Amino acid sequence: MDGPVSVVAVHGLGGIGKSQLALEIAHRGRRAGRYELVWRVRAESTVTLAQDLVALAPALGVPDVPDQEQLAALVLGGLQRRSRWLMVLDNAPHADAVRSWIPTGGGHVLLTSRDRDWGGLAHPIPVAEFTAAEAVTFLGRHRNDPEPPRSTLAAVLGHLPLALAQAVSYLDRHDLSVAGYLDLYRDREAAGQLLASGLPGYPHSVATTWLMHLDQLQAQAPAALELLRLCAFCDPDDINVQLLLSKRPGLARKLTRELAEAAATPTGRESTIGALTATGLVTRLDDERIKLHRLVSQVTRHHLSTKDGQHTAKAWAVHTLNLLIALTPDEPWNPQSWPLCADLAQHLLAAADHAPMTSAAGTALTQLGQYLESRAEYHAAQTILLRASAIRQTVDGPDHHETARTLCSLGIVQREVGDLDAARTSHQQALAIYETVYGPDHPEVARTLNNLGNLQKELGDLDQARITLQRALAIKERTYGPDHLEIAPTLGNLGDIEQQAGELDNARASQIRAIAIFETAYGPNHSEVAIALTNLGIVQDKLDEPDASRASHLRALTIFEDVYGPDHPEVARALVNLGIVEQRLGKLDAARATLQRALTIFETRHGLSHPNTVYSARLLADITDEQRRQTAARPVVRTQPAGDSWTT
Repeated sequence: MDGPVSVVAVHGLGGIGKSQLALEIAHRGRRAGRYELVWRVRAESTVTLAQDLVALAPALGVPDVPDQEQLAALVLGGLQRRSRWLMVLDNAPHADAVRSWIPTGGGHVLLTSRDRDWGGLAHPIPVAEFTAAEAVTFLGRHRNDPEPPRSTLAAVLGHLPLALAQAVSYLDRHDLSVAGYLDLYRDREAAGQLLASGLPGYPHSVATTWLMHLDQLQAQAPAALELLRLCAFCDPDDINVQLLLSKRPGLARKLTRELAEAAATPTGRESTIGALTATGLVTRLDDERIKLHRLVSQVTRHHLSTKDGQHTAKAWAVHTLNLLIALTPDEPWNPQSWPLCADLAQHLLAAADHAPMTSAAGTALTQLGQYLESRAEYHAAQTILLRASAIRQTVDGPDHHETARTLCSLGIVQREVGDLDAARTSHQQALAIYETVYGPDHPEVARTLNNLGNLQKELGDLDQARITLQRALAIKERTYGPDHLEIAPTLGNLGDIEQQAGELDNARASQIRAIAIFETAYGPNHSEVAIALTNLGIVQDKLDEPDASRASHLRALTIFEDVYGPDHPEVARALVNLGIVEQRLGKLDAARATLQRALTIFETRHGLSHPNTVYSARLLADITDEQRRQTAARPVVRTQPAGDSWTT
């Protein structure tokens, strides 16, 4: 702190401990003899600024005058003629509010503020939350509770010093354990009350610390308040706010009318985000993303509940869900949609948690489950889709077409995790709903028949699978014609049954026809083309065309790797088929390497007990045995060089 007067601004979220930090600096400076005079000024308004400066006059020997502004100016002049003083301007709103109140001379000025923009006036120093270890230690200083619940409570409170201090005060007053406090906090209504409870010796609770900002935004920047409320129902850690504001039709409803208007122009969007970040309630991660403290989200939601009633809080949750659903791609399973879905996934889940029993929650969770399934996160997808199915059946009813849609997605995931009986039940339930809602010849019926037939094939019921798939194909051909894209998946599945039944020429014709349709619709490098190529390669192998089969499997593998990346289960399945053909061609070293790679992927994605993992391990063991047999049967060529050594 060099120069005639040094000015430092510590800034951060309300409740982060800025004032306590300034107080500690002042005490230490005074004890160390660095400062002869230390004075705290409440800087939140010109009124408090003037009052606290005038109160310093006697200590400086400044004569009393009737005019308060004149007396304040005399105090600043008195400081200018002295050194070794520290003035703390506490809770300064922004630089312009205190610029004319900064004294000159040989002292130091320490500002505390939630505003981060102090360019040209002060050296800014951000103050962050406690670290996890600091928060746990803080809780442990007051109560001898075990470490695990202290860690949990510290995380729940976002390591915020004021919230932790409130919790400790409550624990002491009520002689309650940390585990007991956590039990209370898990109830949403109780959590809001705990955050609003006062702390002895401190003027504000966590709630009131931030609610003042909400009132300010309501008066000065209502669009920013609407944005904060939307974000409060999202996951707080990483919100792509530019994406959130990109769908104006989704915003243009009663709850976010001001925000929709502001989002119409880049300048309006930026002004709105800027007004919100200026409060210190959010942190800007980059030009597109912001972060909220978890307790800011919680207080904002609780404020809606207590001020306007639970209906309003639920309305905001549903509104947020509907906006996120509108932002989610129509085909979340399509790899081209993955980057956008990744940005939305945690927010869909968080918003669904805040509106758990609504049709919007069922839609959001179904979309999320479809995305996770396509990314081969099968167990997570199953958990999400089971929850979505329960919501659908409760809210929409057991015979609703949206219930059937979720059941279809659930059945696909259950098949992937190896629960084939459950998958069959899900698809059969979906089929019954669609037939009731749409009649027996609707395209949705055909799509569900395709899934069911594929599953019946995997269960070994080839005759029933053929009947099911032929019915699906007939519906699609009547609806779309013989060369429509919808025809191709069913052709591929029928071709697989024809292959297993030994009807190899028919199977090859079905797969070639499917490939042609897919290539016309998608081009030569689409995942659906790769699936049909895989089926064709299996037929070619059975027709004793191993070189053609290997070429088909290699092309399929290349497409899958390009679409999904190197470690997706579809890549592993392609590797298994390629390894089988390489073994038939006598390329045992290549087959061993290929199958080892497939086994590694399946173990990572499915676990050791999944049928795909077990099958791959068995194929790899067969190749190892074959290599051993070949080595044992290889003739021994003996030579007798100098000495007694022999070489095989």
